[in-house]
Amino acid sequence: MKKHLFFYLLFLLSFFAEAQFLTGTQLRLRNNTDSVSTAATTNGTIRYDLTSNKFRFRQNGSWVSFGNGSGTIGGSTGATDNSVLKADGTGGSTVQNSSVTITDLGVMSLSGNSTNASEIRLFEDTDNGTDYSAFRVGIQSANLTYTLPTAYPISNGYSLTSTTSGVMSWTNIASIGGSTGGTDERLLRSDGTGGATLQNSFIESDDLGETRFLGTNAQSARIKLFEDTDNGTNFIQFTSPSSLSSNYIYTLPTSTPAAINQVLASSTTGTMEWVRFVYSDSFSQAASSETVFTVNIGSTMTDSSYKVNVTSTSSLGAALFYVTNKTTTTFDVVYLSALTGTVTFDWVITIY
Repeated sequence: MKKHLFFYLLFLLSFFAEAQFLTGTQLRLRNNTDSVSTAATTNGTIRYDLTSNKFRFRQNGSWVSFGNGSGTIGGSTGATDNSVLKADGTGGSTVQNSSVTITDLGVMSLSGNSTNASEIRLFEDTDNGTDYSAFRVGIQSANLTYTLPTAYPISNGYSLTSTTSGVMSWTNIASIGGSTGGTDERLLRSDGTGGATLQNSFIESDDLGETRFLGTNAQSARIKLFEDTDNGTNFIQFTSPSSLSSNYIYTLPTSTPAAINQVLASSTTGTMEWVRFVYSDSFSQAASSETVFTVNIGSTMTDSSYKVNVTSTSSLGAALFYVTNKTTTTFDVVYLSALTGTVTFDWVITIY
């Protein structure tokens, strides 16, 4: 106790040696300059410096200043107006610009660089790990501003939606319905009365990946492929016949054409393939107990390796037959039984 009292009295003596009381309750510290205060070398001594007009105190053998909050902070690259500063890692008193700026109006910006777009990372509780959720800007052609809703959603399960001008609101997605109701496997389309009202389209897609284009009672199904909008609004259309007696399935080739000038041809079962040339025509001839009918191709083939498909178009031509004696200008259709009457059939030549 006596030891503590001794040091306390010693402090008071040293303090009052450097200070004096004024009238009332005011206390004035001793004022001087570094040039006249070299004798004061005790760490912890406080004085007012008339040269710099700042309070200075003795710390670790040197006089240092502490100001009124308007002192200068040094930076490794200098400070940019509105830039939020960050430590540069070289010392506690050295700072540098960050990519975050705050204007006098309270607008905060996060700048990107030539390597990365700006990104906000929200980290989880450190007790749970170091994972985060990030929001990153994409490649944009203009500035985008999203305005958040002014209140919580009125019920759970609402989703955040936006207008084309970026005004966001809470929307009950479950309320999106159809003016005619949704049919299983039907793709939906807007009915034009509002953004939340849908109706059936005439396209179906099942769980096996099959897509079907449906007709109506006014027209058969059709697919339109439009040109580049820079060039106009023209299109190529594929249309189903208005009436079919059965389903027809065409199977596309498994590769691209092997040579130029090849065309897409189909077998009688719908299997399609690339062929170089196709010649076709119809044959009709009166017969009197005949079996051999010679077809004039009408063009000169380079050789006789072409393929001939013959399809009968009359009851007489329904008998069994085969193709033989192919030349560069003709081929024969030979029936297994003699025919009398008018024999008609269609023929197709393909060159591979």
